[in-house]
Amino acid sequence: MSVEDILKANKLGFKYIRLGEVELEKTLGKKQLQALSDDLEKVGFELLDDQKTQLIEQVKNLLIQKVQEEQFFILQKIEKIKEWLTYNEESLSQVALRLGYSSSQHLSSQFKKLTGMTPTKFKALGTLHRKPIDSI
Repeated sequence: MSVEDILKANKLGFKYIRLGEVELEKTLGKKQLQALSDDLEKVGFELLDDQKTQLIEQVKNLLIQKVQEEQFFILQKIEKIKEWLTYNEESLSQVALRLGYSSSQHLSSQFKKLTGMTPTKFKALGTLHRKPIDSI
């Protein structure tokens, strides 16, 4: 909405506004472009008007998205580990293998980093520290 308000305040017609992207109805002159850039910076946005800068921004956004997706999958794996440890269905080595870890040590390290305890300690505590998968 901020970008749309700025465009309207500057009397600039636009075809569409999407996250990080605006298509204007006409090409702007240098003064209009500078005024738009100044107004956007006041509210924390940056005008990206050359292709190289736009490409860099797209790559950054894709990397951020990928990291977030990987974090989500790691959290899902941790909850699955908790489930299997709670029900004593498989050994830690078997769990590591099934979830694609290179070793049970790697699994244990990641588990401790995210939960603050080793898988063995978690197993001793029981189901107190499990989250439903849909709440992650």
